[in-house]
Amino acid sequence: MKAIRITLLLAVAAALAAPVLADSVITMKSHSDPIMGQPARDETTTTWVGKDRMARLGGDTSFIIRSDLKKLYIIDPVAKTYSELDLPVDMTKYFPPEMQAQIGAMMQQMKMTAKITPTAEAKKIGAWNTKLYKAEIANAMGMKLDIDMWVSKDLGIDATAYRDLANSLQGLQLGFEDVAKEMAKIDGISVLTETTMSIMGNTMKSREEVVSAETKAAPAGTYDVPPGLTKETFNPMKGAQNAGGGGK
Repeated sequence: MKAIRITLLLAVAAALAAPVLADSVITMKSHSDPIMGQPARDETTTTWVGKDRMARLGGDTSFIIRSDLKKLYIIDPVAKTYSELDLPVDMTKYFPPEMQAQIGAMMQQMKMTAKITPTAEAKKIGAWNTKLYKAEIANAMGMKLDIDMWVSKDLGIDATAYRDLANSLQGLQLGFEDVAKEMAKIDGISVLTETTMSIMGNTMKSREEVVSAETKAAPAGTYDVPPGLTKETFNPMKGAQNAGGGGK
């Protein structure tokens, strides 16, 4: 389990949110403990949200979502490559022919169930008043996520478009199709997300916290694939090994 899986899990936990009238930008810092041979990770990501588009930039992998074009772009800034996927993402069609017969059974095993529980616990984090939501996510393979989300409506940023666009990333993670429906119950944006992931007898803790949030015009080209990158065919097996996004 490497970078993109962790990034996607963080992105899933962070994608809680209401229509965006102007560009918004949220900067987050995250930390993931080491697990299964993967070293600890610290990174800063910047997420821009505009009408029908989102760019999650930073870390080992960046993502650009263009719902107006029905495209998701996955960018590897180190290798200087990018992949283009159709929206909504159907991961099954990207697996090689020899694996197609196994996809159905694999998806059943990896299918995640989710339960969101609001609590009465509240506290102030930075400048924001927050309320604690707890999430329990698990699948038949023994993977389990316990997530504490300190959610606020004080950021001055509408979150529905943010959440809906970020949910496009869940298509990259097999089994997370139903998680978005449960996450939609959360009213606001998580400014602090603390996750404990258990898998194959291993446990990893991660933390993602909003550093700043504001509304302003995005720089030109924010929602476009940077020039000079080489396009490559998306390979879900490579993605599982070099995971990274978002992640995360």
